[in-house]
Amino acid sequence: MEAFRIPTGPVDSKTFDRLVSAFIEKMGFEIVSKEPRLEGGWDMLAKTTNPMGGRIFSLIYASPSNEVVGADKIRELLERMRLKQAARSAYITLGSFSDEAVELSKTSPVSLLGKYKLVESVESQKPRESKSGDNIMESLKSLGFDEKYYKGEVHAFDLGLSLSQAKDYFAGLKNRKKPLSLFGGKSSPAEVVGGFAPVEIFRVAHTKTEEAEAGLLMSSETEELVFVNLLSAELYNVVPPKKKGKTQTEAAIKSSKIFATILDLPFESRTTLLELVTHGDAPKAVLDPRVVALLKKKELVEVYDDAEKKASEKPFLEGLVESINENIVIIMNELLSAMSTGGEGKKDDKKEEEKKEMVKAKIPLPHLEGGSYSLLQFLVIEKGLEEDFAVDEPRYGSLELLPLMRHAFKGDVTPLGLMYMPYYRCRFVDSSGETKGWEVLVAPRFKASEMKAARDFEASSQKKTAKAKWEGKSKFSTQKFRVVR
Repeated sequence: MEAFRIPTGPVDSKTFDRLVSAFIEKMGFEIVSKEPRLEGGWDMLAKTTNPMGGRIFSLIYASPSNEVVGADKIRELLERMRLKQAARSAYITLGSFSDEAVELSKTSPVSLLGKYKLVESVESQKPRESKSGDNIMESLKSLGFDEKYYKGEVHAFDLGLSLSQAKDYFAGLKNRKKPLSLFGGKSSPAEVVGGFAPVEIFRVAHTKTEEAEAGLLMSSETEELVFVNLLSAELYNVVPPKKKGKTQTEAAIKSSKIFATILDLPFESRTTLLELVTHGDAPKAVLDPRVVALLKKKELVEVYDDAEKKASEKPFLEGLVESINENIVIIMNELLSAMSTGGEGKKDDKKEEEKKEMVKAKIPLPHLEGGSYSLLQFLVIEKGLEEDFAVDEPRYGSLELLPLMRHAFKGDVTPLGLMYMPYYRCRFVDSSGETKGWEVLVAPRFKASEMKAARDFEASSQKKTAKAKWEGKSKFSTQKFRVVR
């Protein structure tokens, strides 16, 4: 399962130890001591010199875990830093950090380096020592942590909503007919902030081969671009504007949590699902029944009877011939048995064939409702990050998503690089001011020309449907049909 880059569960600790040690030395530190921790990872006491020649000690904790690091772990590191009488500290991990941990680091002598921040730091130091930097980058690439920008430059979808519009949206959630109770009780919006989420672009290609004239085979390829949020593992798609009666809906961005659901599974369940995705169906008897039950509840696997499936896959004529042959054999056996036993017949002692239940992986994709996965077709793109928003680090890698994407889309999937999606996030609090949770509003700007084309297409489709209904009724009835515009 190493090839999947599963986000929970550590990578090879020796490889990570060598990588971090080389990185620390490359940054100008000398490692004085290294102490293993019970929870995994190491405390490294490192020293450097200031411009005046004085020695400065830092406590650096390195963990090969891919889990999300909370604020409690940062507080524990700060306490160990004080006991070692170090001036600063750093937390290096192949995982990511919670919002609370990031907020704590802003007011504490600690630096947080997640897996992608580590890549960024190594690349920024390359000009000084290219050879050692290249070696570290090769190690990072071997772990699957070398995400690149789409077309080699920073791109983002243009922001389509102002801060005041976002606040109105979140206030509208509170003022709905049904009070907002997503977080276990009534809550109100307290703070709205903007951000950029990293989104990976995947190219999905399908090849179709058809027989043409003179026995020649014609091959055609179709492709589409699919966008997945690398922070939340959400799959995006665009729903075009639609008109229902006198009501006109606007275009919208929708997201599916199917990949997030899979990546958030317990380690054993996720491993089993990925093995089914890669190696195919497996007998139910060899799998953990608790794992199968959980995957079935999440609608990620299907249990079927192998014998029934094989029978249903037989061609009709083949099955008919087999059925006739079996009936002839049964009649002949009955006659022979009656002759040898004086007409009493012979009991059939053949045991009924046991059913063999099989488990099959399934990754259901969202219904597009006439829309598209290709966000580039509908959304405005700009170079750079114009807005003064916080930029999120990826939590998942494109290589982690590849096997799921290939199975879900049944095609050849290639990661093309990442760009950024603007969004607003609102913190909701209860009557006492305690944070109850967050709501997110994705806020890109749509292309006016594409939206007009989508509206025209929808209107044209509705006219054709209305005309077809009218023509169908005119043959049997004089009832009039009026198209509501």
